[in-house]
Parts: sequence; structure tokens; C-alpha cells
Amino acid sequence: MVVLSLVALLLKWHPRGGFSGALEVAALMILGSGGFAGIGLLLAGRLKAEVNLAASNGLYLVLLLVSGIVVPIDSMPQFIQHIVIATPSGALAEGLHRVLGLGLQPTVGDWVSVALWALLAPLLAMRTFRFD
Repeated sequence: MVVLSLVALLLKWHPRGGFSGALEVAALMILGSGGFAGIGLLLAGRLKAEVNLAASNGLYLVLLLVSGIVVPIDSMPQFIQHIVIATPSGALAEGLHRVLGLGLQPTVGDWVSVALWALLAPLLAMRTFRFD
């Protein structure tokens, strides 16, 4: 994230969030990383290595497509927008877009979704993942 930010700043990109935006971005990134790590460990604890690789790549593509990064959330039907925000990638992408792109605060829904994924995914992973 630091390298990407430095490259973006060198290319004259200016985030709109200010200092409080930087704190929100850091909090979103930490929560999002925890949620995604939990999902990865959950898959690793439940699936064989070959299946895990295929499932992880497939899940990555699905989450990318429904996150609002490929297709903007605003152009999706209203009921799909709520589903997108319920996914970890959708909530993270929307929160980061609001802070860095629009200079606004993430919505309560963004925070709740990212925080729930950051809490529940590692807890579920604890039940299935073993190092042996």
C-alpha cells in the first residue's frame, strides 16, 4: 500500500480525504486484510491444496466482479447494491472510494460489513485451520 501510494503521489494524484481520511483508509485496510486473511485460512482449512488454489482464484474473480471495481456500484440495480456492500471486497472498495475519491466518510454499512468480515472470517477459520 505504501509503494502504491508513493507511486500515485509521484504521478500527481491527490487523495481527497485529508488526515482523517488517512486514518479511515488505514482502519479499512486493516479490517479488510483481517477479513480476507480469515477467508483464505477458512478455505485452506477446509479444502485440499489443489482445490484450495482453484477455489481461491475463483472466489477472487467473483469478489472482484461484485466489488464495484469492474462495474461501478451506482450502475447496478438497487437490490444488487445491498448485496455488493455485504461482500468484503464491495464494502472495502466502496469505503475506500468514498474516502479517497470523493472525500467523504465511509457509510455505516461499509464499516459494519468490513468489521463483521474481519471478526467472523477469522473466527470461522479458527474452527477449521490446522498447521499440520
